[in-house]
Amino acid sequence: MGFIRLAKKTPILRKALLKLIAINRPAATGGDAETQSVDPVTARDSVDAIRSEIEKDGIYIGLTLDCESLAEVKAYSENADCFADRDPERPFRYASYDDACKKYNKPILVAQYFNAVRACPVIRSISESALLKRIADAYLGVDSVFLGSNLWWTFACTPSDEDVKRHAHLFHYDIDDLKFIKFFFCITNVTLTSGAHFVVKGSHHDRAFRRPLFSSPRISDEWVEEHFGNKVMAVLGNAGDGFAEDTYMLHKGSTPTTGNRLMLQLEFGVLRHKHQSDVR
Repeated sequence: MGFIRLAKKTPILRKALLKLIAINRPAATGGDAETQSVDPVTARDSVDAIRSEIEKDGIYIGLTLDCESLAEVKAYSENADCFADRDPERPFRYASYDDACKKYNKPILVAQYFNAVRACPVIRSISESALLKRIADAYLGVDSVFLGSNLWWTFACTPSDEDVKRHAHLFHYDIDDLKFIKFFFCITNVTLTSGAHFVVKGSHHDRAFRRPLFSSPRISDEWVEEHFGNKVMAVLGNAGDGFAEDTYMLHKGSTPTTGNRLMLQLEFGVLRHKHQSDVR
């Protein structure tokens, strides 16, 4: 990913590359056309309004996953193996969490499902949502490509400092592509004490906090509070609620204390690569 990091850090290069890609793969026109009647995702606002809000703040809150799809994703999560610390050698079922912690001799903070788009038809259907594709095209300015899915649990536990850092429960920013967008859906209710997501609104425009070119920084709450203050926002929601985010902005997960959180993420970008793929 060195080239992508270099381009992201070099605005002139990034702008030139995006322009070339847009010439060869222009975004579809008619972004506010009526969505397919079977689309599992709906939005409160128009595609143009969503794009404008993400461009301004880095995030749009107002997506909804239909009840049937929500129930099917939850059922899949209860009947498939997830993997502690995203390690293919550490499978377990959700109902066996306590046994898994004993087996792997640690409090498990995060567990991810692999091959979710292949294994779960409803997740594949969500990834093919016409609405999500139109939002991605509008924001990225190109004919976007689907980069991958991520379905994962964050568990209420007392994790090690190493796991807090490893699983991004400190402020950071992503460099997944020249430009990219992620769609998140709460599969369980998300409150301040059950795995709230935190963002710094508008920070995708601010390069003052970017660290050396090839680093993957974790930034303290104190530094963020000092520099951004009232721009820090907690993203909460009921099961089925969704949001779109450019995670080049500062953001972080949080460790639940009162309940486990299940989240589905779908990512679209500009370049075809498998950096964010859950395929194993």
